[in-house]
Amino acid sequence: MTVALAALLVLQTPGSLFDTSLRAHAQVRELSARIVLSGTSEGRKANSVIGLYSTPSVLVMRVQEPQRPGLERTDRTYRVSGSRFDGYDAVANERLGREVPNRGTPAEKMAFALGALEEAPAVLLSNGRMKKLFESLKAMPGWKRSLGPGVLKLTRRGAVKGQNLGEAQVLFGAKNHLLRELMMKGRGSELHWTIVYDALKVGFGPPADARRVSAFTVAEAPPKFATREAKRSYERMIRAAAGIRTGTVLIRDQDVSVRLAFQGRSIREGRSGFVWVFDGSSLSVHNSITKKFYRGMARRSDVIDVIAKLGGRVDPWSRYVLLRRVPFKDIVGSGDSVSVGGSMTISGVERTILRAVRARKRVSFSVRSDNRLPDSIQVELLDLDSRLLSSSRRTYEYVRLNGTQPAAEFHLVPPKGTRVLPLPAIKILG
Repeated sequence: MTVALAALLVLQTPGSLFDTSLRAHAQVRELSARIVLSGTSEGRKANSVIGLYSTPSVLVMRVQEPQRPGLERTDRTYRVSGSRFDGYDAVANERLGREVPNRGTPAEKMAFALGALEEAPAVLLSNGRMKKLFESLKAMPGWKRSLGPGVLKLTRRGAVKGQNLGEAQVLFGAKNHLLRELMMKGRGSELHWTIVYDALKVGFGPPADARRVSAFTVAEAPPKFATREAKRSYERMIRAAAGIRTGTVLIRDQDVSVRLAFQGRSIREGRSGFVWVFDGSSLSVHNSITKKFYRGMARRSDVIDVIAKLGGRVDPWSRYVLLRRVPFKDIVGSGDSVSVGGSMTISGVERTILRAVRARKRVSFSVRSDNRLPDSIQVELLDLDSRLLSSSRRTYEYVRLNGTQPAAEFHLVPPKGTRVLPLPAIKILG
């Protein structure tokens, strides 16, 4: 067997090994694999385990990540079948379901639902992605061939001109030629994939008591604080935001003005040309630009999708209310360092300036002393050389916080002569 493998290796050039592997992956109709990922980028270490089970019609993917600075461990499984996307978070015991466009491969549908796939599963699930990766590897000079236990091995050392790459290794199965391992090292970065095939088949079976949600909870640790005063001011702001039960909020930025009112199960959002009201079971929408009015039964978790289908968008503050999340808590994370940047008094009310800084992002909160809430938030994005790329600022005015809102706020009627249309269909997923 060793002689046969040696003869095979002699016949295979580095480029032809990549081509042979690509053809072998193209023949796989049912994939069951376990990928162990590790790496370092910009001084941050990451590692995870991804389980895959894929056929031409179904994809199940389980992503497990250990506890790391700023985040608790995660164990989430996702499934795509037809136009249905399901997810289950084993740590939080939460499940979600939604509709996805019934076109493309299961991997393309899952990427649509999640926003993107990690590079390793994306490569295994798409011959186009794998071909692109292999073409870039083939173009690198200096590959050397060798044999390992059950594998064909390519290794190279030395920098590649114009690329941050110093060392690389690729392993293929000696019999099936499937990609088994990929390792690349460069200045300050390292990537390592280890792939095992015919692993235990990944299944999807959330328990009956899993809580149904529209978005998984992210258990992120608090940011770092430069001083006790910074910690105290930030925590007061978050407690004040978490304590809001009802109110009206006027929101402005450079592009739009939004008026939001909420109380109990009801919420109303209005902006130029578009108003919607949700009372916990029924959604009414008036698009005055298209002169159309819609009304129908809806679930809270479907409101954001329905509004998008009707040409609108749900403001981040409204998302907090719909998803029952604490306002502003997601803006600052464990990678930020929070400090007090000073104070100022406007119209007799003192403001504390809180600054949260991380690589390539700066956030400034102007926090009122009377209600402990921010009346403005400015976000600046920076490039690799810390030069300003973009800046945005939102202001907030609070009315009747934790007081009774007028009942008329939550009644939206069609203009005279306007026909009431049904809401677009959102498939109910169990």
